[in-house]
Formats: sequence, C-alpha cells, structure tokens
Amino acid sequence: MPDFDPNMRYAIKEKYWKQIILSMVKNIVESMPPIFDNCDGGLYLGCAGIAYMLDYLANSEPFANDKSVKEEFLTRARNYADVSLSYANSKSNSDPPAAFLLGSAGVFAVSSLVYSDIGEKKASDELNKKYLALAATCQPVNYLNCGSDELFVVNKDAIKMLITATIHSGKTYAKGHGSASPLMYAYYDTEYLGMYPVVLWIL
Repeated sequence: MPDFDPNMRYAIKEKYWKQIILSMVKNIVESMPPIFDNCDGGLYLGCAGIAYMLDYLANSEPFANDKSVKEEFLTRARNYADVSLSYANSKSNSDPPAAFLLGSAGVFAVSSLVYSDIGEKKASDELNKKYLALAATCQPVNYLNCGSDELFVVNKDAIKMLITATIHSGKTYAKGHGSASPLMYAYYDTEYLGMYPVVLWIL
C-alpha cells in the first residue's frame, strides 16, 4: 500500500460513510442505553464516553449541517450526560473523583461541553466549577495508591499547589525506598526517576 500523500486530493464517498457512521451510532446506543448501570467507568467505559461521541459527531461534518441529525445527536448526548452526572453524584459511584478517563472529572468536563452546545451556559459553568474544585482532591501525597502525580490543565494557583504536592511526594517516595535520586515516583509498580515525568505530565 502506498504512503499517504498529504498533497493528493482524495474522493470521499460522504453519503456512504455518513450511513456507516449512523449505523454504528445506532448499534452503540441500542447496546448501551443511557441508564445508571452503564455509567461505571466514567468517560472511558461509561455513558459519558457516548455523550462525548454524540456531541463530537453533532459538531462534525457532515452532521453539523444536517439540522435534524445534529439535534438528535445533541438530545441523546444530553441524555447520556444527565445519567452520567446522576451516577457521578451518587453513593454508588466508586470511580476516583479526580480521574479524567475513569472518574468524575471526565464526566464533569464532557457534560459541561454538552450543556454548552445545547445552550445551557449556566449549567455548563457550574460543571466547570465542579471540575476545577477536583484539583484539591489531588493535593494529598499518594491520594491514589497506584500513583497519583499526574496533572491536567488547571489554573496557575492549582498547578502551583499540585506541583508542590508532587515534589513532596517524590521526596517522600525516594527517602522511603533509599533512592540515590532526591525525587522518585511510582505508578502501578513502575518507578520513574527525577523531575522528568513531572515535567512531561505538565507539558
């Protein structure tokens, strides 16, 4: 097979692929309806991921220009976001709150996006605040026992607070394991040396 040539124009059978995508969406929503039992696993495994898929498709060609399909996708996205939020705020939720892919953080972020796209700015802003408030959850050293020094994009004060906690975590781990390096980290039993992983996560 020849390499992809970015300068070559390719004919895309839009009508054909649109039907393929619609068929796949139909199969997904039928096999995983927006119910409480399908919410475990956040954005990665739960209903929040389907909410994101539907919102993304609603704003992508060729669906963004098809009013009826776009409205259907956004309505479904809202249904998936709503049930995901109900789960995230319930006592049944055992997902790590600050985890983006597998916890409430991703649910809040995606639901905020969906609410923004359906014109409910106030609800979107409230979810943004809930997302930002999760930064405090990450401050304690080793708040997540499998490794917890990762960073996502937050404001500068939250980043400063989290970097301080991350450095303290690295010093504590290094001292406890007799490391020659002043900073040492571990994530799921894999050890990382020095500030490199911290800088990498920030970038």
